[in-house]
Amino acid sequence: MFLFKKYFVFIYLLFLLVGCSAVDSTLDYMGLKEKEKKLAGKRLDIIRISEDLSVDEHAKEESLNLSKKIFNLSWNQIGNLSTHNAENYLINKDPKFYWKKRIGDGEGNYNKIYAQPVGNDKAIFALDAEGRLVALNIEDGEFLWKINVFPESESLNSSIDGGLALKDDNLIVSNSYGDIININTEDGEIRWRVNGNPAQGSPSVYQDYLFQ
Repeated sequence: MFLFKKYFVFIYLLFLLVGCSAVDSTLDYMGLKEKEKKLAGKRLDIIRISEDLSVDEHAKEESLNLSKKIFNLSWNQIGNLSTHNAENYLINKDPKFYWKKRIGDGEGNYNKIYAQPVGNDKAIFALDAEGRLVALNIEDGEFLWKINVFPESESLNSSIDGGLALKDDNLIVSNSYGDIININTEDGEIRWRVNGNPAQGSPSVYQDYLFQ
């Protein structure tokens, strides 16, 4: 009986010191862990790669056909289109670095930046990790205006999702607090705000319709 109690105390202390995973390994080694029972039936490998794959020798003879190049002056949402599939946009043959600007707080343990910037031929709009939305002059990067789009009632402004979309002079913002906000791109004035479910990804705009 004494030996059993001593053995039990040893196992208990081992559990406290090294944690569950190590204890499981120890018990398994000592033959005290109950063996897991495998389910009956035939097992199939669902990710096995076929061994008969081969390279098409004629593929290298096919030409790559791209759609017509598009001269674009705005980026309205993810992919620039409601389909989120970018087209064949024209880029300068000699791209240059114009300016760099810090807009606010970066990512941390509680804050992540999910919103991709959007913009037009006048300004770039970007959201930092704590809900500060800014408009930057596209020519020199200077601030045109800045506002906070997270609820003031929240003591910890944490971002876990949301994004931006642009339609003419309407800047649509969604956040993880359930807000969808329409902001005037010219001065940063909030035109309207509705609250529903927390945003899952950035809003999409198609014609005069907003999807979230």
